[in-house]
Amino acid sequence: MKRVLTLLLAALLALSATTVSLAEAPAEDVVSRLADTRVADGSTVETGHDADQADTDSALFTEEDFREAVALIDAQFSTWEGCKMVACRYAGDENCNEEELKALNDVSQGKRYTACMLFLTDIIGPSELEEISAWEKPNEELKDYGWWLAREDGGAWELVTHGYC
Repeated sequence: MKRVLTLLLAALLALSATTVSLAEAPAEDVVSRLADTRVADGSTVETGHDADQADTDSALFTEEDFREAVALIDAQFSTWEGCKMVACRYAGDENCNEEELKALNDVSQGKRYTACMLFLTDIIGPSELEEISAWEKPNEELKDYGWWLAREDGGAWELVTHGYC
């Protein structure tokens, strides 16, 4: 499970530099394409964990859960023109708790989520800024930018919110 999750997170990083989407790729192809993933500048993908000490196993979620989550993050991030994701990591099962579920349900417009997960990413903004931009300066780096996903009992994962929340 550790290797698969690491590869899935690597896929998100690799795809942020391409036009191919995980959501469009057959699940078996996603894992087979990711053995040596590199970002656009040639550096290797970071997962946010030391390989020998990585705590990416989950008692709560399956490989398919992580595939769905990464595909949702990828779909949203692919719209961020000129940005590059340089690290992505699952924040751990401890973030799926009653307090976080309550907060996500409070902003969900009537949904009743029963499970949630958090991914943290490091992102480099575009090198050229438009007149009106969310970025303060070119190539600005965001550390630990969060992506909260949740699902109702038996339902599909949804990207509920992202940012520093």
